[in-house]
Amino acid sequence: MGSRQSRGFTLIELMSAMSIVAILSGMAIWQVQRTVPAYRAADAAAHFIGDMRNASSIAARINEPVRLTVSTDGTGACKTSWKLEATRDGRIFDSVCLDTEYPGVTLVQDHEEIACKEELDRGIPPLPTCSLCNGGSVLFLPSGEARAATGEPPGDSLVFAPANDPRHNIRAVGVRTGSGRVRTYREQGGAWICP
Repeated sequence: MGSRQSRGFTLIELMSAMSIVAILSGMAIWQVQRTVPAYRAADAAAHFIGDMRNASSIAARINEPVRLTVSTDGTGACKTSWKLEATRDGRIFDSVCLDTEYPGVTLVQDHEEIACKEELDRGIPPLPTCSLCNGGSVLFLPSGEARAATGEPPGDSLVFAPANDPRHNIRAVGVRTGSGRVRTYREQGGAWICP
């Protein structure tokens, strides 16, 4: 009896396997391209809240006010930025260009006021939506207090979203006038939640 020995794959088997790998790779690349901007928006919000907390700490340490200034009228590659600086001598502690450090992230102004259920239940008024989106500053005092750009309670906020999908993965950072309390918010199902 003659037996036939198998010595590898046929051309059709190899082409089928390569087609499956190509399709799966294409789907993976598409999904990564959709999710990376969402992570960048969350990272930009985390950096901004970190700078707000640093401003409060630095003000207490050097015993002078520290200003966090948001600028949205830049030129060239950096149209939107923020910086931390001492008010007396102008020392800059951090400077961030949103456009180059977090590409694919945009500021969102057309959203409802910012407050999570927990805050509303305690009678805390909502923050104005993206009051720093057109530029402005927050002054952090050595006492731990903050003075918002609007000059009035309840405070200021900045809202970040992926530019390719500005209705999903929205993050906001808010600061309360007076207490200087900073907090992040996440939009979910049309309402803000406090993670």
